Amino acid sequence: MIRHIVQLMWNRRKKNFLLMTEVFISFLVLFGISTLIFENLDHYRKPLGFEYDQVRMLSMRRGQIEYSELKEKFQLIKQRLKDNPKVLFSSMVSSNSPFTDNGWFSVEEDSLRRVEFNFFAVEREFFDVMQIPFLEGETFPKVNTNPEERLVVVNKKLADEIGVPNLIGENIVRDMKVVGVVDKYRYKSSFFPDAVSLFEMIDENDTTDLNWFSGDVLIRLQEGTSKGEERELLEELEGIAPDWRFDMQELADMKIEAERKLEAPLIIFFVVAVFLILNVALGLFGVLWYNINKRKGEIGLRRALGAPANLVRKQFVGEVLVITLFAIIVGLFFAIQFPLLGLFEIRAGIYALAILIALILIFGIATFCALYPSKLAADMEPSLALHEQ
Repeated sequence: MIRHIVQLMWNRRKKNFLLMTEVFISFLVLFGISTLIFENLDHYRKPLGFEYDQVRMLSMRRGQIEYSELKEKFQLIKQRLKDNPKVLFSSMVSSNSPFTDNGWFSVEEDSLRRVEFNFFAVEREFFDVMQIPFLEGETFPKVNTNPEERLVVVNKKLADEIGVPNLIGENIVRDMKVVGVVDKYRYKSSFFPDAVSLFEMIDENDTTDLNWFSGDVLIRLQEGTSKGEERELLEELEGIAPDWRFDMQELADMKIEAERKLEAPLIIFFVVAVFLILNVALGLFGVLWYNINKRKGEIGLRRALGAPANLVRKQFVGEVLVITLFAIIVGLFFAIQFPLLGLFEIRAGIYALAILIALILIFGIATFCALYPSKLAADMEPSLALHEQ
């Protein structure tokens, strides 16, 4: 019977081409959405590599100002932060601080190697602010005794890409000397993968470092610091630089906002998937309904010759599943190219799970849509079916 159904549907493949195309597209869409969901869940369960609770981002917006005055103002601000009992640690940072849309991708090379990385300019206390543990080495020294060297900390992913067994004290490229290695630094959100990262030391006593300074300072406050105490801190800073604009945000709130931005594309994908699945369901239902009405004579004759209702029902369900199978075979060919080629740096296990879920959903929908029409065919009275023919 199975061979008969497969041969029958193969002979009718041109008539069912549009429906098979819909099933094929729906399978790929479900595969893509499932991959996206499982990849994000896989990222979400992994640690960020830092602690963001009790951390605030202090933003300072200033107009045109002489470098000497900038240095003086900023040293006063830094000293006020150090003197405040509620501030545990503080570090000025480049504009690509955690949970922002900003990025700074850089490439460095010399005769030995080429290194591509996400660049972050930070002070030595940055790793205390963010509670980032060191796998090897330590944070920057208080003073860089050799201005010719650019002191850097790298994360494990970058260290693995460089492939040198012990990077501490080594120049990874030109004048970049590694003083420490940290584990992960997933700064964009819980849904983003770990990226190759390099942190370069900012020397607050070096005016040239302040020329590009974004005006953002990350500070770790004592647990239990009230909003009123935060407001008092801002007022103190505003007293140092009245013409500057100060703002303070919780990193926890920034994380929530960053992750909300993923909702829009996910909702769009979901709506598209539902629309395609609905079209497939209606198409499968319509094809089966049409076949039943066109083949009443065949159904009546089979029932009159003693074919049980269960066998008739299985035949029509089988026809829908075979149509679905033809489309799925083509869809699988394209889907398995993703893990085979290692596209998008997603684990093969994620792709395999996404394929499995897409298969279950497509075949589940096909079976569900075939149940009622096939039941009508199985319950058809032989005499009435033959009389109508």
